[in-house]
Amino acid sequence: MNWSISHHSCSEGSTGDSGFTLVEVLVAISLLTIVLTSIYGIFSAVSSAKERLDSDSTDYQLARVLFDRLGRELRSYHPVAQLSFKGRGSADTLSSLEFTTRAVSPLAGEETGIALVRYWLEPDPQSDQNTGVLLRSETPLLGAVKSETEVRVLRLAAGIAEMDLRFYNSGQWFDSWDGQGGALPELVEISLRLESEPGQETLFRSAFDLAKGKGP
Repeated sequence: MNWSISHHSCSEGSTGDSGFTLVEVLVAISLLTIVLTSIYGIFSAVSSAKERLDSDSTDYQLARVLFDRLGRELRSYHPVAQLSFKGRGSADTLSSLEFTTRAVSPLAGEETGIALVRYWLEPDPQSDQNTGVLLRSETPLLGAVKSETEVRVLRLAAGIAEMDLRFYNSGQWFDSWDGQGGALPELVEISLRLESEPGQETLFRSAFDLAKGKGP
């Protein structure tokens, strides 16, 4: 019996494992680009949503603080001779509100009791977004009378695109109110349109019942 052994070179026939082709590399790069772009888009959307929520939360907090303060002072209204409850909306000019109240603050100094409080909106010189700033002054009516130059003006809130006031009494709404002798409207409606960033505005509105605070 004859046995024959064939000898083949190891290099012969091993032609399959030579690496990736150019087409395969380009396909892999394209797929990786698509995946990375999708991941970046998701993170960008999440980041934008977070910034928007933070901005909305700041606006809501600011509006709540302002309305709480205004409500407390309005409900503590106290009539004073020769002074009146005055207010005007934004129909013809910038809004303002002026009244006397027992809810004084440390802004009045050492005097306590009753103060003349004034809120008004004016263009903000510190902003380039064409928005206004809400200002507040408080003049004590007990103790030494301060001059206008001594009255401290407090910068309450910036970024206000619009502030409007309406006054309700006897079934009608009024754009302004001049209550001689301390006459009060039944309701005061205050609207604030806050602009946290250009083109993004949020409207807040609240009404304050003053009927219970009317004098005899």
